[in-house]
Formats: sequence, structure tokens, C-alpha cells
Amino acid sequence: MEILYFIKIISLLITGSNAFFRVNLHKEAHSLDPNKLKLLHNDLINNFNKKSVGTKISSYLDGNYYGEISIGSPPQTFKVIFDTSSSDLWVPSKKCSKFNLACWTLKLYDSSKSATYEEGSTSFSVSYIEGETTGFVSRDIVKIGSLELINQTFGEAVHQPSKTFYSTKLSGIVGLAFPYSTNTGVPPIRRIINEMLLEKNIFSVVLNRFGNSESGGEIIFGGWDDTKFNASSIKYIPLMDNTEWIFDLDFISAGDGEELCIKCQAMASTGTPYIIGHTKLVDELYEKIGAKKHSNMATVDCREIEKLPSVTFSINGNKYSIKGKDYVIKKTKFLFWSECVVGIVGMPLYSFQPWILGDLFLQNYYTIFDIENYQIAFNDLQI
Repeated sequence: MEILYFIKIISLLITGSNAFFRVNLHKEAHSLDPNKLKLLHNDLINNFNKKSVGTKISSYLDGNYYGEISIGSPPQTFKVIFDTSSSDLWVPSKKCSKFNLACWTLKLYDSSKSATYEEGSTSFSVSYIEGETTGFVSRDIVKIGSLELINQTFGEAVHQPSKTFYSTKLSGIVGLAFPYSTNTGVPPIRRIINEMLLEKNIFSVVLNRFGNSESGGEIIFGGWDDTKFNASSIKYIPLMDNTEWIFDLDFISAGDGEELCIKCQAMASTGTPYIIGHTKLVDELYEKIGAKKHSNMATVDCREIEKLPSVTFSINGNKYSIKGKDYVIKKTKFLFWSECVVGIVGMPLYSFQPWILGDLFLQNYYTIFDIENYQIAFNDLQI
């Protein structure tokens, strides 16, 4: 395995192929299931702590953008969430417990079918609000886009929270956050950087607003697609530190109304479909946009979407506004009857916890994640 890996690295250096590579994204449909939001809301109240952001929230929600990776020889393909609020790489294992309902529906990694599998000696555990994903660490060839990582560590999950993963077809997470090492070993993004496989230590994300299972967007590792935005006017936003994609938020407003959440923080999360904020402030936003709150969600009249005020996030002195059509999800319930749900969700966050700007925000911009310089940029899309 080590000889094969050495040959691979030498080949990359000789051919000068350390530039960039792409991963196509696809999108799950939104079910807008209020029971999921209620479940999340109740668990947050009971269990929320400082570390319970990011993937611990994203795992609950549907409508995710996802991509494909493969593991093993011959390759076994998995649909995974590329999550900027998580660091671990894990997929469900064939050794998953038969008593775990999630294992009945997910694609499972079978080490016995891979000629390049190497057994690990450590276990891993990732804490979620509703339970833990547990398993053991293994090694194998992991392919992301056109790049192969030989002898890559990853988690084989033998138990996942059933109420989270039972209803989804997505099998695992590829973390794109900062840590140099995680519960499942050195994450792929860190290895890619350490081994100088990219021209630039950045990755960029574009999410198609009306994406589907065929075309949901793209991640480019090592660069960006300047046909989709004006690359001469990039405005970078400094991160708070070198551990997460969190930055200062000047304020939030609706229309020309009062400024809310002054000097808060926010996190860019590709693994969270919605925008999540502090309950009290989100309720104030609902009032300003004329939304009606029903238990754990809010709705608007579908005929009034074009008249809704924009919601603006002021970040580093620049204003990023999203219109009603951007933050409202329209779902046909029966024949010609539709329900329009506001995709800004209130949760019982502590005052020091960041708002989570998920896909409903990110799909309006071409986002650049600069790992080397600890900064991020939201660029207006060119239509």
C-alpha cells in the first residue's frame, strides 16, 4: 500500500496535476416535515451545548445537497454530505447492527469486498443531539472527484441515530472544517493540503437554487469557476479563528426595519439546508415579514412571495440580501394546493452560539472557502 501511495504522489508531481478537481452535487427534495423540526427543537432544548452546532443539526434536516465518493477496490460508491461544519469522514459499515433501523436503508461499506482495505485498531464516536454515531476507524482508497487518496482513514459506522438516518438515502459525511485530526483520523481535506495536491488551498461551492438529483451544483477544490461570478471583486471576510467557518455578523434586518442580532456571529454550513438562528430574533423576523408561526415553523401566503421584504445579513461592512423567493420553500401538498414555509428556523441557541447560514443563504452566492488565509467570500452569482 505504501509503495502504491509513493508512486501516486511522484506521478502527481511529475505531471504537474496539482491544480484542482471537481465534485458534482445533487439535491434531495424538501419534505418540510414539521415533525422533524419539532424533534430537533425539543432535543435542542434538552441537550444543547456549545459544541452542538454544525453537523449535529444538519443531520436532522432534509433537502441536503450531496455528492458521491467511492471507497475501496473495486470502488464502492456512497452519497454523502460535504459539510463545512463537520470534520469527520464516515460511512455506514456492513458490520452495522441489525437492530439499528438506519442500517436497513443505507448503502453499507463492505471491507471484505475491497482488495485495498486495511483494518484499524481504534474506535470513533461522533456526538449528535439525538444520539451518537459510533464505529471503528479503517483505511482504504478514498476517491473524491478525480482524486484518489490511498490509505485514507475513515470511520466505519456500526450505529447511527435511527430517527436521523432512517428516512434518508444519504450514507455518510465528508467534513470540510478545519481540524488537523478528528475522531476518524486525518480528514481528507487536511491530507490534500498537507501533500500539496492543490494549486491553491481553497475550495469553492456553488449550489443551484432549483437543483435536483441530476444537477445540484459543484464543489471545486483548488480554485473556482470565474464564469459564475466576477472574480475581480472578491470581498473576503476574516474568520474568528482557525477552527471553524465562523465570522462576525454586523446585524440582520428585514426590509428597512430595525437591525437585529447586532454584533453576533454566523457559520457557513453546506451541511444545513436552512438558516438557523436564535428563536427570539427569528420570531421578530417572522413578524417583520408577515409570517404566521405554527408550532416549530412559519408560513406565508404563497401569492405574496414576490412582495415579501428582503432579509439582509450585514457582514464585515457589506450587505448580503436574500429575497422572499430565496428564503421561502414552496411545497405542493395536494393537487393545486401549496404550502409556503419560511426556511429561516428559530432554535434555542445560546447568545454566544452562531447563526447557521445554510444552503438557503449559500445558494444565492458563489462561496469561496480560503483555508490557508482563514477567510471566506460570498460572491454575487452571474446569471
